[in-house]
Amino acid sequence: MYIYLLRIIAVTLLSFSFLNNQIHAKANQTNISQSEIKKLLQDKGGNLNNQVIDKVLTTINCANINNIEHNNVLTIIDYSLPSNQKRFWVFDLNKNKLLAHTYVSHGITAGALLTNKFSNVSNSKAGSLGVFKTGESYRGREGLSMRLAGLEEGFNEHAERRFIVMHGGWYMDEKFIKRYGRPGRSWGCPAVPLHQKNDIINTIKEGSLMVIYYPSDKWFENSKFLNCENIFIKKENNKKYSSLEPTLVENAKRDKILYFDLNGNNIREREDPVITLSADDYEQIFKTKAPLDRMIRRQINDREFIVLSDYEFNDIVIKKNNRALEKIKFIIPVLVKINGRMRTKMKILDYGNIEAINHQHFFNEETGSQAKGYLINFNSNIDPAIQVKPTDEFIRWIGL
Repeated sequence: MYIYLLRIIAVTLLSFSFLNNQIHAKANQTNISQSEIKKLLQDKGGNLNNQVIDKVLTTINCANINNIEHNNVLTIIDYSLPSNQKRFWVFDLNKNKLLAHTYVSHGITAGALLTNKFSNVSNSKAGSLGVFKTGESYRGREGLSMRLAGLEEGFNEHAERRFIVMHGGWYMDEKFIKRYGRPGRSWGCPAVPLHQKNDIINTIKEGSLMVIYYPSDKWFENSKFLNCENIFIKKENNKKYSSLEPTLVENAKRDKILYFDLNGNNIREREDPVITLSADDYEQIFKTKAPLDRMIRRQINDREFIVLSDYEFNDIVIKKNNRALEKIKFIIPVLVKINGRMRTKMKILDYGNIEAINHQHFFNEETGSQAKGYLINFNSNIDPAIQVKPTDEFIRWIGL
């Protein structure tokens, strides 16, 4: 009798499990087998490698086991690849199609060409690993954008409050990448090329899965989407991992740049201009590639501008390079209203031509020591001469 009851319970549980799986298969709209998905990713994924494919298959399986509803669209980002390679894929699993394969950015604190740093912390300016679910689209300061909900505790659950969203970036264009060797970097958002942004967002929004991959032992061993069939999942505190957290960009070492200290208070303020050259002029004058870590984050009339370092400007002054001085532009950010929203644009200020440059020493209260700056006179009505001083502080609109 006891054995008979156990058999009835077992059959009932199996039937319930089968019915439950059928219900979720219908809700998730991914009624194709793991082998069919694998073949799709292998055949049409191009440089999508097998380790990534295996982890993605496990993710889909675990999403279904954990009753996470999702539609038939799948997005994959492989951050083990350099940023000048196409490392972003969108697949339609039901239609057996590759819908998009393009470039995607990583965070500015997480490396230049390659990234190995990820964060779940606000203001870190780095992206997050793991599994996400796409949310609604909206119009933000970057135009059409899409919200992302992180589904993994300890890896990305703070994505929404960190404003990690998908948007477009002019610095993701293939022409930009070919010229400068890599795309620009975001503040942690997965930015895609502008001309593809609308199609991608409208395809993947509202309920599709996005898997952001990196070969991290911490993620492999603790992700609920990679270990759902394991009875015992390793706990993060049982093992020491190499740090995945980036060095905050505010604290990173950087070249000193020059700004106009308009009120002489030794503090760089928003309205204080910086000294720049266009990327074209920079490369012609210094015979080297324009550095993206000092590129203005907004174009001006479809042109890129590089903020000059203290030593570059000093080199121009010492060599009395009048051609370079004629090409110099002074830039500040201004807030403008576009389509009812406030956006930052860059503005070139007209001070006239530089007439004289003299070295100046001043007391830097922050360091408690003497520092070297400049006095610049223009052939205009500006009086007195403008004080120009160096700073290595983080400026939010400089650096890609």
